[in-house]
Parts: sequence; structure tokens; C-alpha cells
Amino acid sequence: MKKQLLLLIGLLLLSGWGCYHLGDQNTLEVRLSPGINGTPDLGKHIYHLNWHEDWWDDENIERYKEVKYHYQLQEGFRDLQVKLDGRLVEPKGTIRMDRDHQLDVTAIPLGN
Repeated sequence: MKKQLLLLIGLLLLSGWGCYHLGDQNTLEVRLSPGINGTPDLGKHIYHLNWHEDWWDDENIERYKEVKYHYQLQEGFRDLQVKLDGRLVEPKGTIRMDRDHQLDVTAIPLGN
């Protein structure tokens, strides 16, 4: 009986609260052309919703992760462009991970 009760509690947690909160994540996809130094690096980065002890107090917590980015040209390249979700942005800044985002960073080799 005790084993069945524990199983029932586990299923309730996973089907309700557990599944809801496990799904609270957003992805930052970073695409870099050659000639770029900076962070975050090339690839898909997953950020989970920030949880605090008082997670139920919706008005008093910062729910979303803030991701800092910074890019610069390597020697021999020019025309650094940083685009967040297709929009031109500064080469250094912060992204609020309240949804999925895409960061495209490009440069042109000198002589082209």
C-alpha cells in the first residue's frame, strides 16, 4: 500500500507541477561566421526559467535569464554585424531569454 501511495504521489507531481516546470526553457541559437571572437559560442544554448524559493510570488521575481553577449573582429576581418532575431544590434549587450532567440554574427575578410 505504501509503495502504491508513493507511486501515485510521484505520478501526480510529474503530470502536474513537474512537467509544467520542466518545460520552462528557451533556446538561444548562435551562428558565427569566420573572423569573430566572443561569447556565447557557436551552437544552441538552453536556458531554464529562474526559480527561487518564493517561485509562487509572480510579481517579485525575475523569471527569465539575462544572457550577456559580446563579439569583436579578429585581425584580417571587417564589417562586424550582429543580428538578434534578424534585427541589427550592438556587438555587446544583453538578451532577455523570455522566448527562443537567434543571434547571427558575421564578418567579411579584408580584401573582399
